[in-house]
Amino acid sequence: MKLAFSTDKGTRRADNQDYVDVFVNKNGLQLAIVADGVGGQNAGDVAATMAVSHIGNDWETSTLQGVAEVKEWIYAHTQRENELILTAAKRYKTLQGMATTLVLAVVLPNQVVVANLGDSRAYMLRN
Repeated sequence: MKLAFSTDKGTRRADNQDYVDVFVNKNGLQLAIVADGVGGQNAGDVAATMAVSHIGNDWETSTLQGVAEVKEWIYAHTQRENELILTAAKRYKTLQGMATTLVLAVVLPNQVVVANLGDSRAYMLRN
């Protein structure tokens, strides 16, 4: 499977609060993450960058292989990242109210595990 990404700020906002990257774990499984900082809120770009960077860096050190353990890992790490973002938002006035959506996809040999939080979505295109 080939992975590629691109973002666009659109026509309504002055800045782009998207952050996206692809990471590979120690077993060669790819994790693609798209975070869309919530527009109109303080520091949506910071929340998006935090989520992608933290989750992605943790993924690179993992040795996961199966669907069940990947699902558990995603759940645990998205919960943890939510807590980190909330803590930072409470600690620093300039970050109050920051938020992001997330879409994650893990590419396994014969399957793809997809998770989304918020109103961002993933689509499967065939042919």
